[in-house]
Amino acid sequence: MQNICAYNDTLKTKKWHDFHFPAIEITNLPSFSQDESYIFSDLLHQAVKDRTGQDVLKLFLITPDTQSSDHFYMLAYLQDETIFTAEVINTPLFSQWLTTIDRERRKGVEPKSKLYDLASNSLSSRPISRAFAEQIFTHTGEFIDENIPNAFKAEELAQQKIDYINPFINFDSHEDFSLVKQNLTQLVESEGLKIIEPIDNRAIYQQFKTQAGFEFPTILKDFLTLHNGIEKTGFMNAQTILKEWSDWQTPYQKWTQEDLLDTYSSNDGTVLPLYCTPYWIPFFDQGCGNFYAIDLAPNSKGKPGQVISFGADQESGYLQAHSLAELIAGFIHNED
Repeated sequence: MQNICAYNDTLKTKKWHDFHFPAIEITNLPSFSQDESYIFSDLLHQAVKDRTGQDVLKLFLITPDTQSSDHFYMLAYLQDETIFTAEVINTPLFSQWLTTIDRERRKGVEPKSKLYDLASNSLSSRPISRAFAEQIFTHTGEFIDENIPNAFKAEELAQQKIDYINPFINFDSHEDFSLVKQNLTQLVESEGLKIIEPIDNRAIYQQFKTQAGFEFPTILKDFLTLHNGIEKTGFMNAQTILKEWSDWQTPYQKWTQEDLLDTYSSNDGTVLPLYCTPYWIPFFDQGCGNFYAIDLAPNSKGKPGQVISFGADQESGYLQAHSLAELIAGFIHNED
């Protein structure tokens, strides 16, 4: 198909006239219903998929004003790393459905030309100013390249994260386990806590190693010889640790290094200014999606095995204690 082009190094040099915009009719639109307005984006995604056989990762719809143009254009980024371009025929039914995303057209007001970013689960729009129009309609290849979905450059983005964190990875952590045991005993006795009897976690540790590519932290293995969770506390058992660690891999893998990095972090250089990393192993649930974790990739002023706080309510990790023994001691002397 002439209106599908590959994403490659020559894309940036292309102008609007280098792309083909054959007129197509969106034929999968049902009878208009204001109650189902939320499905318009999905319908356009499906219309492109029906024509190309590819899932749509990102879709732009360019709408005209009524003075300078009456053409509607579509730019779609496809799963196979190609770009689909077309002009959309403005049928009466399409025009009706368009009012679900265009407030001006819905109110009968003179519409302005806009660029709609139609994701499968979100919608945003931007007015097309004279300068923005030049970017779209003159430097088209550059515009397309600047807006490519992360999936188009997944290997490059993954390598950026590897290059950033590799210099900090350090598994050579040391902990005074006798002090950990002593502090835990004192905490349990002073608070009247109940320890759940420890179990054999070797299968879980192997599963962690298979997923993570490195060993389950020794200090946590040792710690879990003392308990399999402690009732009425946030201390987690091995199975829960594995689950929470696995869950946190989703944002790390999906987000870019730029997304993960907290450029405004106020920590003191002991913890990497990141939202999460595979080298933070959560072992204590603070609630509300926040955790204490063993840090195996400390910043330049930190040390491996330190305990950090991170989670849903934090832009980046922060030092909580220099060791597990220190963390537990803090619970003992916590007046709260």
